[in-house]
Amino acid sequence: MLNVSHSLHKILIMNNLYKLSFTDKAQWDGVKTSILLADEDGNIPNGGTYTNNGMTVVEVGHVPIPATYDEEGNKLTEATFHTDYAVDILTEKTLDLYKYILTTTPKNWRHNFTGVDAIVIQTKPTIDWLKNDIKEWLTNNNIEWKTSMNKDELINLI
Repeated sequence: MLNVSHSLHKILIMNNLYKLSFTDKAQWDGVKTSILLADEDGNIPNGGTYTNNGMTVVEVGHVPIPATYDEEGNKLTEATFHTDYAVDILTEKTLDLYKYILTTTPKNWRHNFTGVDAIVIQTKPTIDWLKNDIKEWLTNNNIEWKTSMNKDELINLI
């Protein structure tokens, strides 16, 4: 008789979280046809939250901007919405969507995947970025820089 022992191993699969920004829904609709699979009727999922081709997609849409108030409670600005169209994708895959990734990381996300370990995929700064945004990215990624450095020197640290 053959004695086979089995042991269970927890396999940790790290997910990539893409926080994307498109100029509008039409731009996202054009991009998603290249990464999502059509169903048996030829339809690509649209709107809301869905899973497709090994990805969980949340079409966040136009993120609200709350009204602001002064210390006495007087309204300073009306509530409105960001003009871009936000989409979140959670996947084990590496996607070539870097030009749509948010260039600044919000302190509080409008949407999050609860209970999921994920690496938030961020784009690297380019020479087109503002100098202060490059400094912030370097600081957030624990890369040392000096205040005397110019923009080109900061980019060369990446």
